[in-house]
Amino acid sequence: MSTFTSNVEDLQSRILSASAKGRTALLDAIYLGLNEMRNAQNAKRALLIISDGGDNNSRYNEKDIKRLVREADTQLYSVGIFDPFEYRSRTPEELSGPSLLTEVTDLTGGRSFTVENVNELPDIAAKIGAELVGIDEVQFLGPPALEVCRALVDRGLRVIVAGLDQDYRGAPFEPMPQLLAEAEYVTKELAICVVCGAPAGRSQRIVPAEDRVVVGAADAYEPRCRKCFSPEPRPATSPPEQELFAFVKRAGSQGT
Repeated sequence: MSTFTSNVEDLQSRILSASAKGRTALLDAIYLGLNEMRNAQNAKRALLIISDGGDNNSRYNEKDIKRLVREADTQLYSVGIFDPFEYRSRTPEELSGPSLLTEVTDLTGGRSFTVENVNELPDIAAKIGAELVGIDEVQFLGPPALEVCRALVDRGLRVIVAGLDQDYRGAPFEPMPQLLAEAEYVTKELAICVVCGAPAGRSQRIVPAEDRVVVGAADAYEPRCRKCFSPEPRPATSPPEQELFAFVKRAGSQGT
C-alpha cells in the first residue's frame, strides 16, 4: 500500500480507503513487509503486524514464513486485535491466529501483544517503542556497555547489540565476549573472504597502525577467513582479474 514514509496522514488515508473483502493474506503481507525492509536505511529494523492473526488467502505457508523471519535481520512485533472470547465466531483461522502471531514474533526476538479494547493501543505502542533499544559498534564502548545493557534489561527492555567479537589481531574484543555469554539469542554474521572467497569472520587491517581502535571501513579493513588472516597489518588485496565470457572464447577456439 505504501513505501517507507513519515507522513502519518498519507498512511491514514490509505488505510481508510482499503476495503475488507472477507479474505486475509497475512503470511503474504509479512513476506512483502520483510521484502520492503531490504530498502530500509536504518541499521535497526522492526516490522509491526496489526491483525487478528487469521490467514485464509496466502500463497505462502507458515513453514515458508517462519524460515524467512529466522533469516531476516528484522524484529517482528504484533498487535493481535481479537473480539472478546465469548463473541468469537471460532473459525479455524481465528483459533490459530494468536499462536501464529506469537510464533513468528518469538522467532525474531520480538513480542506479541493481545488487545480486546482498541483504547489499549496507545499504551502498547509506547511499550513497543520503549523496547526497541539498539546499540551498534558496541566494541567501541568498552566494558561499561555491559552494565548499560544489564540495566536496560532489568527495566524490562529488549536490547539488541551489534559489534565485532574480535579486534584486528583476532583477540576477543571486549565487551562482546561477555555480552555473548549473557545474551538469550546470538546470531553471528560472516562476510566473504576477499582472498579466497571462504566465509570470513575476521577483520584484516590494511593500514600501518598498531592502535587497537582505528576507525575505518573498506579503506582500513577487509574481511578474511581464518586461513588468510594475519594479526599484522597487510596490504589490501588486489581485485581478481576475471576473464568475462571465457566459455565463449573456449567454444570459439574449439570450432576453429
